[in-house]
Amino acid sequence: FSYAYLSLETGIGALILFAAVQISMIGINIVKGERPGGVQWLGIIISFSGFIYLLLPSLSSPSLKGFILMTLAGVAWGVYSLQAKETNAQNDSALTKTVRNFIWSIPFCLLLFVASLSINGTQQIKVQMMGLVLAVVSGAVTSGVGYAIWYQVVKQLNGTLASVSQLLVPVIATAMGISFLGEALDNHFIVATIMVLGGVMIVLVTPGRKE
Repeated sequence: FSYAYLSLETGIGALILFAAVQISMIGINIVKGERPGGVQWLGIIISFSGFIYLLLPSLSSPSLKGFILMTLAGVAWGVYSLQAKETNAQNDSALTKTVRNFIWSIPFCLLLFVASLSINGTQQIKVQMMGLVLAVVSGAVTSGVGYAIWYQVVKQLNGTLASVSQLLVPVIATAMGISFLGEALDNHFIVATIMVLGGVMIVLVTPGRKE
């Protein structure tokens, strides 16, 4: 995800990421027998169209490297989200599962760090206290708490709704920018928000099909 954004602009990166999440989660659910109904497919299409419309002003052609990395990140997040369904069967709380996942990620982080040193050398490493503090807060507090909450919530949702509801993230982020950063509220954002929320609501109130 982070490496992908080194070669992707924000808009196209978000589009690739969320498209990969939707496709992977819906695809896995179909294989498991949870197939969206016709009306739910309509909600998915409307919601994703609103998401694309929201990003349209900032879309550009992606690099192949960035596209591959972001697609892998999206698929990984989709699989990670669906794994929350198994926490009940294993008698694990959402917090316990999240802590275990973060611990498992440590060896991979160390391998990436060593690989980065071997490629770039130690002269590229510059650590400032403020950057270190912000990184710890971002990982341990913002991401850690956010993942734990998501793991608890996603267990209460069916797979299709869990997938589509994530399209609310860029809408919420844009709304926060308008509220706290003074960004302009325009018709473009209003139309995109109505489309995304409308599509999610259609999926929410419409039952899927079990096979």
